Amino acid sequence: MEGRHDKAIQDMDKASFELLLAERLKDSTPAALRKDHSYSHRHSGQFPPHLSPSLRTATERRPSQPPDLALPTHTDINAVPTNPPQRKESSLSQCEPSLHGNHNHLQHYGALIRESATTYPVKLMADVAAGQVAPEAGSELSPTSGHEIRRGHVLCELISTEEAYVSDLKTLVAVFAVPLCEYAGSRALQMEPILHPLQTLFVFQHRFLRMLRRATGVVAVARLFAAEAAGFEAYVGYCSQYHWLCGTLDLLETEPEWASFLSQVQKEINVHCGKRRLGVRDFLIKPVQRICKYPLFLKDLVKHTDPSSETGIYTELTNALALVRGVCEAIDLEQQHVNSMRLRQAVLANYSDTPELPLSMVSKLGSIILSGPLRVVSYNGNGPNTLHTLGCVLFRRFFIVLKPKRSAMLLPQFWFPLHTMQLADDGVLCSWRLAHIGSGQSMGFEARSDGEKRMWMAKLDEAISASMAR
Repeated sequence: MEGRHDKAIQDMDKASFELLLAERLKDSTPAALRKDHSYSHRHSGQFPPHLSPSLRTATERRPSQPPDLALPTHTDINAVPTNPPQRKESSLSQCEPSLHGNHNHLQHYGALIRESATTYPVKLMADVAAGQVAPEAGSELSPTSGHEIRRGHVLCELISTEEAYVSDLKTLVAVFAVPLCEYAGSRALQMEPILHPLQTLFVFQHRFLRMLRRATGVVAVARLFAAEAAGFEAYVGYCSQYHWLCGTLDLLETEPEWASFLSQVQKEINVHCGKRRLGVRDFLIKPVQRICKYPLFLKDLVKHTDPSSETGIYTELTNALALVRGVCEAIDLEQQHVNSMRLRQAVLANYSDTPELPLSMVSKLGSIILSGPLRVVSYNGNGPNTLHTLGCVLFRRFFIVLKPKRSAMLLPQFWFPLHTMQLADDGVLCSWRLAHIGSGQSMGFEARSDGEKRMWMAKLDEAISASMAR
């Protein structure tokens, strides 16, 4: 059937073909789902067996939308500990219309019939600027300056990498996250935090890619980033959960009952990747990498825009860049908070309780701002004592110096509230002092590098100032 329809198109004259194409562009049904297959890929119309009935129904109702990947029903893993749901290797390709359509069949009489001129204008502009497609005479898509050509190259890379990213994200959800929750059995609630952020990202990025393809120029792309800045905040939740996701995967790999499931997941990933040799962790890191690339794309577009002669474009791009950078900063802050809480839990778990500084008090000091090993020397009337490498932990209003014991416990050696201390740079490379305001006694610290010294001094100065202001 596919070959017969393709031949029928080839036998059409140009006017008939353009009329058919115009009708197709008005059809809201995705090309991959059209029954006549006149210029589409084959699509079986079947759904992978690991998708829940509610997901099949939702996808059948809205074939052009990303699937609603709700937490599926499951069977108890204890009943069938090593028998994951049987999934065909072709399930990924059946799940959704392809994001990488091959439009070579749209060539007629040796010239490209620009389907993308109507549906994907920015993609066509990028292809023209990159020299991949020749512009029509007098076309408004023709680049008129070096800046436009260079921006076209950036847009071309943005769209092509976005298509690949959404495809990889779909793979991660379809062959790992949803089947994982289905196979989890009694541990499904524990696995749901893996599915939810990935589901949110996939739905958002699928819609973002569709709007990006239909943008009508650089300004439209900039406005799209600005309008969708709130949607990018979904990355804050995912990035804060990333280390937890990797830790969960590490745990599953140590449990024999999960071996067959993870092996099947890897096989399906290999089918998707082809010659690329990627594992689940390589896919889990992709959202973290992608959100960091968006400011770089926008920065390149700003770089190739003249603020004096292209004021409007420059303003739109810088506004979009500021908003996306704000999302990245929010991710950094959230990650710092998560790391601080994890570090706090580790310190409290290994803290050696003492009457002088009981664990009950340390547990109320809040989050940890900074911690790490430093060489410490205390000063008394007879001069400095011997340097010792000790663990230093900076809380918001408290500073503790800990000595590790052989039993992996942390014994408090020195501690003091920050409002009683004064920070001093003694001018020696990599070292500084903390002096007690009342007694004048001081303690010296030595970092491993000048950069580490500056980081410690900046955080200490900020914490001491905030503590004194209370």
